[in-house]
Amino acid sequence: MTPLKKLCFLLIIVIALFAFLLFKEFRKTLGITTTPLTQPLIDQNATAIPVDATDPIYGNPGAAITLVEFVDLGCAKCQKLHFLLTKLVDQNPTTARLVWKDAPNYGGLISKSTYDAHVAGACAFKLGKNKKFWDFARLAMQDKANLRPEGLNKIADGLKINSDQWANCLSSPEIKQKLEQTTALGEQIGLTETPVLFVDNQKVNLDTDINLEDLLTKILKNDYAAK
Repeated sequence: MTPLKKLCFLLIIVIALFAFLLFKEFRKTLGITTTPLTQPLIDQNATAIPVDATDPIYGNPGAAITLVEFVDLGCAKCQKLHFLLTKLVDQNPTTARLVWKDAPNYGGLISKSTYDAHVAGACAFKLGKNKKFWDFARLAMQDKANLRPEGLNKIADGLKINSDQWANCLSSPEIKQKLEQTTALGEQIGLTETPVLFVDNQKVNLDTDINLEDLLTKILKNDYAAK
């Protein structure tokens, strides 16, 4: 056998051995099963979310169950969740209250218009209290054009907010400080996106494939046992 034939023969043996070992590893891999990590629907670890007089509250202020939503006005998912939550509070007026926490620019690309809309919302609360704030939030979420200065001013006019007070409030250091506080709270709890929902200081896993309305209804009816 010539040296060339010997070399070819050895190469064939090496390739065959490598293929055999690769096949064994492949078969072993097929036998491996993985168990996906599952998260509970409701986080059993409580996270203290402070609520004070500077927070808009929808529903009965003394209700037994507190829902807290972290909201970006420019976030479509926030809009969907927000309207569901206000609907549930309306259906359970003595049981639940909804607390609004500003979280601008967590719902997507950083946008000055989104931040300005949250400033306007804080002014709607300061100048018009709860009723006008929640009307403001509903209107602002209905159309992204409403998040622009002209849209925000139109909403304020429709809510009968004094135009001079409105203009002064929009540049108020007090309002910007409030937003800085809620932003700091978001960072403290590890907020990376919106919406985020807490029920009595326990985070709801919004990423699970569940009927959220059904889950929250059971909680509000005291018919849900955390697993």
